[in-house]
Amino acid sequence: MGARQGLPGAWALAPFRLAAPPKLRYQAAMQLGRPGAGEDLLAAAGFVGVERFEVPFAWEFSDPQTFAVALAATGPAYEAIQHVGEAAFHQAALGEAASRVRDGLPLRAEIDVVGYLARKPAP
Repeated sequence: MGARQGLPGAWALAPFRLAAPPKLRYQAAMQLGRPGAGEDLLAAAGFVGVERFEVPFAWEFSDPQTFAVALAATGPAYEAIQHVGEAAFHQAALGEAASRVRDGLPLRAEIDVVGYLARKPAP
């Protein structure tokens, strides 16, 4: 899942950028939501009729602490934690979330998720 910088929920993915530069380059290359990336991968695997679609998606968290813990449990967080340490990652996640707290409302990160429909021709 990747979020373009201009999307309202891009802030929620910012702590992932704490990963080492080679890991960041690898993560960027693996973003199948980039136009053409998923389509090319599916076509190379023999799929036809590839259709791309976007799915509106929202993460909601009750507070910055819950956000930081949930984010740390994701795959991309592992690489960031390996680079800067768990405490630094946790502080970065708390900082991102704390600036978005609105009294009485959950933290909300809207992120576009890309999906694909395709079929494999009969042999």
